[in-house]
Amino acid sequence: MRPLLLATILFLINLNAQETAFLPGMYVSSLCCDPKMDETWAGSFDGVYFFSGDEQRGHLSGPLFAGEENQLKVLSGGDLSSRFVTALALDEKYCYAGTDRSLDIVDRFSRKIVKKVPTSQVTSFLRLGHYIMFGTFDGLFFLDDQLNSRPISDLKEGLAFLDQEPTGALHFHESVRTIWIAPLRGGVIRVARNEHTKYLGNVKIRAISSYGDTTCFLAEDSLLLFNGFSWQRMRAKPFGSLPSSRVFSILGFRDSLFISSDTGAFRFDGVFFNPLHDEETLEHKFVRCFATDGHMLYMGTQRDGILSQKIQ
Repeated sequence: MRPLLLATILFLINLNAQETAFLPGMYVSSLCCDPKMDETWAGSFDGVYFFSGDEQRGHLSGPLFAGEENQLKVLSGGDLSSRFVTALALDEKYCYAGTDRSLDIVDRFSRKIVKKVPTSQVTSFLRLGHYIMFGTFDGLFFLDDQLNSRPISDLKEGLAFLDQEPTGALHFHESVRTIWIAPLRGGVIRVARNEHTKYLGNVKIRAISSYGDTTCFLAEDSLLLFNGFSWQRMRAKPFGSLPSSRVFSILGFRDSLFISSDTGAFRFDGVFFNPLHDEETLEHKFVRCFATDGHMLYMGTQRDGILSQKIQ
């Protein structure tokens, strides 16, 4: 048997060896993992959930509801500003929950909301050193040491034009020390060494991730790859190799890329898209977001909660 084929079979066997479902029936919009504290946090259209320690046994450790009267409320610091959580981020102390009307900051140890930052809908987060950047429908901002919202131009010189620019995806490509910003109007902006360059014209970018030295951009109907010098555009079948024209999320992991579409979830190794499912597991699950702690792959779905599979 050829080595590449054998490796692919072993990967799929290991990945499907353990599958656990959390929050069945729920739309999961965002996921974050903290391997050091053994926690996974999930944003949904019904508030924020977290898993601690028992996630591989499938136990929900504690829900944080935005809540209706008939729902459990456990946030002694007050409920979330909205039940519709659109983005999440973590640092050593806080969970940042972006909603359709504010940014709520939750103390990870007390589970209390310590601050609510009024804003338009939060689209994305980026942790940069000890700062948290966040994109909104009103522009790009960051939180200072006092957790106050400030325009991005106060942090990065030359970016005043983004202070009021509706902002979507954010990504920091660590291996090449580059920040990528996707305005909602289209295109992407590369920030490196205090210089910025715009690419891709008015192409609307849904998500950005990276693996190795390759930065990956998820457009409405294609996947774009940038190696620092040239661009490659991958379109959907039958004319291209992308599994579907409806692609929802991407996550760079080690030397490959996880990608989800309306036909299931796949692992892209730079050449092939290998399915992460059989016909009865992830196909048609509409995976909306990914996260990994290095051992487990978590997949937030549109109507089936969170699915997790072990990676070896």
